[in-house]
Amino acid sequence: MIYNILPAGTGKIRYQFIENGTVGITYEQINLHNGSNIEGLRGGKAYIFYQPGDIHDLTLLQNLFSGILIRIGDLHHLQNPLISTFDFLSKIYKKTDRIALNTNPSLVPLFSYLFPCCDSLPISELTIQDGLREDSSVIVPNKLIRRSNGRVAYFGFIESAYHPRRTYWIHRLLDSNDGSRIDVLPALSPKDWLGCCSQYNAIVAPTLNGQWSHNLFVPNLAGSRIISDCLASPSYSYYTDYKTRYYRSCILKGSFLSFRSTVRKASQPHELEAGLIAYNARKFMETKQNTLNEFLRMPDSSLSVETESLLERAPASYSLILSVANIFEVTQEIIRLFVVYDMFLLSCPSDVVFKLLSMYFPHPRLLVRRDASINTFSSHTTYVELMGLNNEIGRNDSLLRLDIVLYPYDESLMQLSSRTFEPSNLSMYTFLLNQVCSTVAPDYKPAEFPQKLLNSVTVKYF
Repeated sequence: MIYNILPAGTGKIRYQFIENGTVGITYEQINLHNGSNIEGLRGGKAYIFYQPGDIHDLTLLQNLFSGILIRIGDLHHLQNPLISTFDFLSKIYKKTDRIALNTNPSLVPLFSYLFPCCDSLPISELTIQDGLREDSSVIVPNKLIRRSNGRVAYFGFIESAYHPRRTYWIHRLLDSNDGSRIDVLPALSPKDWLGCCSQYNAIVAPTLNGQWSHNLFVPNLAGSRIISDCLASPSYSYYTDYKTRYYRSCILKGSFLSFRSTVRKASQPHELEAGLIAYNARKFMETKQNTLNEFLRMPDSSLSVETESLLERAPASYSLILSVANIFEVTQEIIRLFVVYDMFLLSCPSDVVFKLLSMYFPHPRLLVRRDASINTFSSHTTYVELMGLNNEIGRNDSLLRLDIVLYPYDESLMQLSSRTFEPSNLSMYTFLLNQVCSTVAPDYKPAEFPQKLLNSVTVKYF
């Protein structure tokens, strides 16, 4: 029996659903019965859907269960999403059978380097909703040719404090001359969304701060093209597949002007091979049951080989990765907030930091440059400088500098300090916020998540 453990303090009811094939249980219920009077609990398996900031009783998990299956949720916002997740995983890794990233497949190389049992979930009904493949087959037959109704659609909220870039782009689009071509429809469940999408040949779906989302897949199941703002190919192989590109299932644009132009063209009357787009999407989607069977199955102990985490096998390397992750957390928060910029440039003189950022910390709006012209740094310290780039108006702004201690290894460097990166301390903060508010609403205020800094990292605001 596998128990779906809900975070501490959530009580018996939580927004998080209980996965099929598991039995939902809270820490309050476990403690009430002392864990001994619940069938299959002691020595059984635990399943956790972990979001950064969730609180779990690590001692209880390790003492009560023989193994733990962990699914990781959003890592694109919140306070220290990477470091807090690393800390959680490192403390229970010896009891962990599997780790799966849900909506962050581009970070699998990083997590599997730190925790070798990590992989990504496939595009499946486990991460969307049961029965979508069957519904898609009924709604969009393989040979369906669909005539455009001269409209494009956007589904969901047009304003969100947590997703300022999507908010900013949608408001700019609706306020433009092309806004009259767009139908704004309410947020729906994936099943209901599927039926509504099938009425349109194109769906406008800006990404959530560069993170993969189901907004970038469900419309294709409905035979509709997706117009999005991804600047880099998502990590799922579906998006780089030959037929996906041939059918132009996903039209990805980097600038707002090209995004708007694509929306205008998509609203023109035309015929679309909707059945082929949907059929190709269905081929890449696993059923919920298949994914659950694979993810929740018990490992074969005769074949398993225990592999230590990076912290256990190479503490100095783990410390270095942690410092670079802290840099990325600060950078990611700036990218999420300051949506006026098209791109950001992170420059660093250190070859080590450049390689780690390039290899393990991808972001569709971040360019990383090794600045070989700078040679004045010691062997044990370095820094990075971040610049915001707005190609539309030709504006480039220096934002901050982060100093990092690389060597020698000191365990204290891996600890979070009392210092934080505060977005409001940036000299450009008020100007950039006013730019967004002038488009969205005078009282619009993006949610901010100050990032705690490690002892190895220091921030200098420009």
